[in-house]
Amino acid sequence: MLTFRCSQFERADVVSRLRSFLSLRHLVLDLTITDLPRRTIDILDLGYLLEAAPFVEKLELHMVMDCLHKRYCQEDGELRSLPICPHSHLSLVTITGFIGEKDQLELALHILHNAMVLKALKIYPRPCVVGSVSVRLRSEGERIYPS
Repeated sequence: MLTFRCSQFERADVVSRLRSFLSLRHLVLDLTITDLPRRTIDILDLGYLLEAAPFVEKLELHMVMDCLHKRYCQEDGELRSLPICPHSHLSLVTITGFIGEKDQLELALHILHNAMVLKALKIYPRPCVVGSVSVRLRSEGERIYPS
């Protein structure tokens, strides 16, 4: 099992620094996307992590969108896709903090099209967990941590 927590990263960092994780079966990604002058993260790039870990069976992606966001609409252009990469072991996927941004939708579609033995893809709009603390967001983007 690998748990990866980050708040923001450059696109080039994800692809160029990947290694092969042949023993990895459970991948947990806790990602906080903050409001910067320009957003540097592309959620679709996380699909490359699945390529680097070909035997992953369970994927959890927990996102906190602590920034302005917009749901995908046709004016945002065509949906992109990654090269076909069958994931023959990925069976359970949970995504939290899904608000329907273009790159989030593209990643979910990539998983649906490539997970050959997928049993369940659970998508929740509310952020679920950051570390061991439950989090929810107000409409203004302010984080609220329970006491």
